[in-house]
Amino acid sequence: MKMRTMFYLLIALTAFLAVSCSHGGPDGPFTRFTGMVYDSNGQPISDMTVLVNGTNTGVKSDGQGAFILDPGTFSAGIDSPNRISIGDGGVVIVSREIVPIDTHDFVFQFPKADGPTGSVTGSVYDDFTTNTLEGVHITLFNPELGLFRTISGENGGFYFTDIPAGRYRLTGRIEGYNVSIAMIEVIAGQETYQGITLQPLNKPHFQEGVIVKGNVIDSKTGWGIEGAHLTMTVETGYIGMPEPWLLEEGETEPSGPMPPSEPGSDDYYSPPVRYDPQYQETTSQADGYFEFTEPATGYGIYLAFWKDGYLSGNYYMDILGLEEDIVLTLELTPLVMTSAHGKVIDDAGQPIKSAWVEFIFAGKEIPVYGDQPLPGMPNDPTWDGYKESVDQSQGSGGSTSAPQPPPSFGGDDFQDNNNSLDNPLMQQYRWEHQNEREGGAAGDEEPFNGYYSMATNDNGEFTIDSLPVGAYYVFVSSYKHLSVSQNVETVEDPVANYYEFTCARIPVGSVAGTVKDETGAVVANALVNCVQPYVDPFTYTDESGQFTIDNVPTGDWIVSAFKYGYLTDSENVTIVEDQTITLNLSIESYTPPQVQTVNFTGRVTDGMTGAGIEGARMIFTTTDNQFFYDATSYANGFYSAELIATEYNVLIQQPDYQDLYIGFYVDSLYPEFDFSLWPIAGGQGPWGGQIPGGRGWEDGSQSGGAPTSEPPAPPDSFDPNQVFDNRR
Repeated sequence: MKMRTMFYLLIALTAFLAVSCSHGGPDGPFTRFTGMVYDSNGQPISDMTVLVNGTNTGVKSDGQGAFILDPGTFSAGIDSPNRISIGDGGVVIVSREIVPIDTHDFVFQFPKADGPTGSVTGSVYDDFTTNTLEGVHITLFNPELGLFRTISGENGGFYFTDIPAGRYRLTGRIEGYNVSIAMIEVIAGQETYQGITLQPLNKPHFQEGVIVKGNVIDSKTGWGIEGAHLTMTVETGYIGMPEPWLLEEGETEPSGPMPPSEPGSDDYYSPPVRYDPQYQETTSQADGYFEFTEPATGYGIYLAFWKDGYLSGNYYMDILGLEEDIVLTLELTPLVMTSAHGKVIDDAGQPIKSAWVEFIFAGKEIPVYGDQPLPGMPNDPTWDGYKESVDQSQGSGGSTSAPQPPPSFGGDDFQDNNNSLDNPLMQQYRWEHQNEREGGAAGDEEPFNGYYSMATNDNGEFTIDSLPVGAYYVFVSSYKHLSVSQNVETVEDPVANYYEFTCARIPVGSVAGTVKDETGAVVANALVNCVQPYVDPFTYTDESGQFTIDNVPTGDWIVSAFKYGYLTDSENVTIVEDQTITLNLSIESYTPPQVQTVNFTGRVTDGMTGAGIEGARMIFTTTDNQFFYDATSYANGFYSAELIATEYNVLIQQPDYQDLYIGFYVDSLYPEFDFSLWPIAGGQGPWGGQIPGGRGWEDGSQSGGAPTSEPPAPPDSFDPNQVFDNRR
C-alpha cells in the first residue's frame, strides 16, 4: 500500500515539475502559435506568406485564412518580442510585433475605413508578348484603409468598387511572372485606371560575352600599324568605368529578364546586373590586325591604343545584347605637336608664384557615356594603374558589404567637366608622377606618357613647349590656395591654347600621422584623404606608414585612410591655420563575410505613361536596420540590388513624383519586382490616371473590392500599344 502511494506521489510530482518548467501563457503551455488573416470585407485570405523576424517560414495561410507556427520558428524566443509579417507574392502587407507566449492566437483583420469612396479599374499585360493576362491575383491595400483582392478576367481586366479614398499599393502576381507594384490614388467619386505589366520569369537573356578584334590603321595613309599596344577595360555595371573599387566580385551569373528587341539597336536594354571586372591587353600584328583572347562581358568596352609617333586613341562602345564578334577599325593619328601657356591668379587677380600645373593627356577628346563625360582616366601607355586596380578589386574578395574608398565630394568646379579632384584612380596616377617631380614636359627621347607639369614663374605664368594636340585633364594647386580642375582641348595653333586659372586664397594647416593595421604594423601606400565639399587634399603613406598633408584649408574635416583589403578608418579633425595636427589612423584587414545574397532586379516606371524612370533613388533597408543598399534606376527604369534574404522597406524617390515606400521580403522565389511612381501633378495617361466622369466600366458592379463575374475590357481611351511603343 505504501509502495503504491509512493508511486502515485512520484507521478504527480513529475507532472507538476513538467508543467512548472514548461513555458506557459495565460491559456496554458505554449505548443504552437495560430493566426488568422481576413480582408476588409471579413473574408479569409488564403495563400498569404508568413515571415518571422524577416525570414520566410515557408508557412502560408490556408483556405480559411489560418496558419500555424511552431515555437522553434521564433528566432528571438517565445518570451521575447518577435516581428510577424504577412506577405503576398514577396510584398509585405502588414507587420506586428508580438511576444508569442503572451499571444497564442492572433488575428490579422484589415479595417475598412469610413468616408467617401472611389473605384479602381485596370488591365494586366505580359511585358514580353503584350498579350493580356487572365488569372492574375490583384491586391489593393493600405494597412490603415483596407485590403481588397480580385483576379483579372479573361481579357486581363480587373475592377474594384466602393474603395475608401486614399493612397494604396496595388500588386499583381501570378505564377511564372515577376511581381509588379504600383502606388495609386483613389479619389472620392472618381474612377482610377492603372495598367500593369508582368515580366515573365522564363524569358531571361544573359550576356555571354563577345570577342573584340579588328585593325589599327594610320589615319593619314590607311595602312595597318604593326606593334600598336591596346588595352580593353569592360564597363561592368557602373557608368563611368573603370572605377573597379566600386565593383563586387562573386556574381557568376547575371539575372533579370530581357524584353524583346533587336540586339545592338538603340532601344535594346537589360537590367543593370554587375559582371566581374575585366581587363585585357594585346598588340597589333604586321598588318595592323588585333584580337583580344577573352570574351568581353558587360555593358560596354573602353579601349585605349597607342604607338610611338602617334596620338594615343581611345574608343567606347556599348556591347549589351550583342552576340556576334565585334570587328573594329581603330585609327591612330600621327602626332601633331603644339604648345600651351597660361596664368594662375588668386581671387583678387594677383599672380600666384610656384603654383603647380598638371596637364594629363586624355586622348583626342574627353571620353563620354551618352552625353556625360566619364571620370578622369589618364591615357598613358606607360601606366599599369588600370590593370592593377582591377587585380586589386578582384583580390579584395568583394561582397555587398565590401569596404569602399573613403567618402568624397565634388565641388562646383566639377559640374561642367566631371574632372573630380577626388577620383582615386586619378589621385594614384598624379601621386606617382608628383613624387618623381621631374618637371616640364616629357623630352623627345623619353617615352610619351601624356603627363606634363611645371611650376608657375614670378608672374604666375607657365608654358609647356611641346605637347600633342588633344584633350587634357588639368589640375592646379598652390599652397594656401584652393585647388581647381578643368578639362581643356588643345589645338594646333598655340595662340589659342591660352588658359587662365583662378585659385582662391584660403588659410591652411597640415595634418600628419601614421597608418597602422590592427596588429600595430605600419601600412604603406595607403590613400589618406581629407574630405570636405569643394576640395579633397590627399596623399599616400610611405614605407613607414607615415603621411603628411599640407595645404589643408582650415576648418572641420573627415580624414580617412583607405587601402584594398582593409576597412576604411575615418576621424574628425579641426585644421588650425599654420599648425600641424597629429592624427594616427588604424585600418583593419578585411575578410568579407560569406553572406548569401539575391540579385534583386526590376524596373521603376511612370504609373501614368508606363515609361521607365531613369535616375530614381532607391534605398533598401532591412526592418532591423542592420543592412541597407542604395541603388539608382538606369536606362528604361531598370535597377539592380544585391540583397540578403530577409524583410525590407524600400523608399523610392524621384523629382516630380510621389514617394513610394513599401515593405517586401527577398528570397529566391521573388527576386524581381517592378515599381510604379505617380507624378505629383496627377492627371491622365495611357497607362494610369483618373477617368473623367468615370464611375466604372459598367454599371451595377459589385462593391467592396469583390470581383465581378466577368471583369470588363479596358476602356477605349487607354491604348496599351502607346505604352509598349514608349518602352521599347
